[in-house]
Amino acid sequence: MRAAWLAFLALLGNAPALRNGFVLDDNVLVVNNPFVRSWSGLGQLLRHELFVASAEPRFVPYYRPLSGLLNWLSYRLVGASAPLQHGLNLLLHAGVTLAAFRALQALDVRLGVAFGLTLLFTVHPATAEVVAYIGGRQDMLGWLFTLAAVRWAAFASNLPRAAALGFVASLLGGFCHELFLASFLPLSLLVATAPTRGSKQRGVAVALGGVLAVAALLGLRAGLGLLPFEANVDGPLRATRAAVGVFARLLGDALFPVDLAVDVTVPLPGAGLSALLLALSAGLSLLLARAVARRRPSMLGPALAGLSIVAATCALHAGVMLKYGIISDRYAYALLIGLLLTSAALVETWLPETTEVPSPSALLGLVKKCGAVGLALAIVPLTWARDTSWRDQRALQQAMIAARPDDPESWLAEGMMHFAADELDAAYPKCAAYRQARPESDKANLCIGSWLLLQRRAPEAAQYLRPYALARPGMATARRTLLFALLAARRYDEAAELVERWLADFPGAPELLEAQSALAARQGRRP
Repeated sequence: MRAAWLAFLALLGNAPALRNGFVLDDNVLVVNNPFVRSWSGLGQLLRHELFVASAEPRFVPYYRPLSGLLNWLSYRLVGASAPLQHGLNLLLHAGVTLAAFRALQALDVRLGVAFGLTLLFTVHPATAEVVAYIGGRQDMLGWLFTLAAVRWAAFASNLPRAAALGFVASLLGGFCHELFLASFLPLSLLVATAPTRGSKQRGVAVALGGVLAVAALLGLRAGLGLLPFEANVDGPLRATRAAVGVFARLLGDALFPVDLAVDVTVPLPGAGLSALLLALSAGLSLLLARAVARRRPSMLGPALAGLSIVAATCALHAGVMLKYGIISDRYAYALLIGLLLTSAALVETWLPETTEVPSPSALLGLVKKCGAVGLALAIVPLTWARDTSWRDQRALQQAMIAARPDDPESWLAEGMMHFAADELDAAYPKCAAYRQARPESDKANLCIGSWLLLQRRAPEAAQYLRPYALARPGMATARRTLLFALLAARRYDEAAELVERWLADFPGAPELLEAQSALAARQGRRP
């Protein structure tokens, strides 16, 4: 009965998403992606990076073949139907919810505790960042594999099984999203702290299996000739500061989800503040672990596993922050699962062995019986409100502007809203302000370059449009605008070189053929 309640509330909690359209990368990866429409396209999805095998190829090193396979299957099943595509996401979230519930039960967490805490995760407003976004399904697929592995951790009864658990869980998870390559960390802690003979050796075997999975994936990437990973660490001190900044933001999302956004500027904390927060977090974690080990040794594994998920989430996404200066509140989904495991262990540790205390009144008895469901239902409207923000691209941008008006990402969102409406004079100041705040980012370059073209400043426009188009060669608008700028600036040789390069990848593209004809006409008139 409790499992049915969880599944129902997982669907109810994000039900408004069924009315949403497609936003962000949904069209590129699923709706307009030619590779999801045929059997031959499936081979491309399995052999290439996620965004290379898409409607607008981009060169980013995300090799996620299982995520590509899921997109292919979803298109084969329901096509470009927005309600049905979102319905599949709701089912995936319900699957993650049930997997988390069963994992807690397998870790000997009491039924009532497992149900109540999983219920709060299920309807948390931050889950909308993954559930209401078609592209978020890769996160849920990875968590299905990881939570299934947590449930099977008890069956790693010898070294070969333990190594196989770490290898399979990490490899399958890594095929969904790079974050899950670290799946062996919580699994090894669960196995190593089990109150059985030889548990530490089996925990080491799980970790070795995970390391082998990482090596196997790197070997596969090299064999397929995929793009190498980019290191954005920039020194251990800066990486630590970034990880602390990510942790502060995501913890705020979990505890006070009042300004959730797609992209969030996270300031890099100072070295002193970072050291203080890191020391406090590490000290508190150590104290809690020691207390759990003394009071309830069987709960040490879940507590440490949850903490390792939180730490890995922050550490791995610190690279994103260092490279782009921003993170996505979508990452809070992983933090919530880490907190779910740790919270369950702590509640089990300090909750009395028996909770069968006579209630002094019928009202208190009802609260005790239905309190978790009532609290979850009270949270649901907040989650619905966030689901509605994902209705379309404009609604998503408006929600970001309303929630975080002083964030440079909101300036860009406002600028791109005007750009989409062909209001370049209104778009330019916002895009220029974003560019000044984020000189390392090229996301405003198309907006700025287009405005410069309107002002007949083609050479300047080309300086902005070139890096934008080269980073997104599959985007026809970017190609067309850059070629127009080069022709207007009379840079015919550069335009001819780009047309030749892009025609090899996109034969028959109208804007390339038009540019080719224009080049032939202009070159024919030259002395």
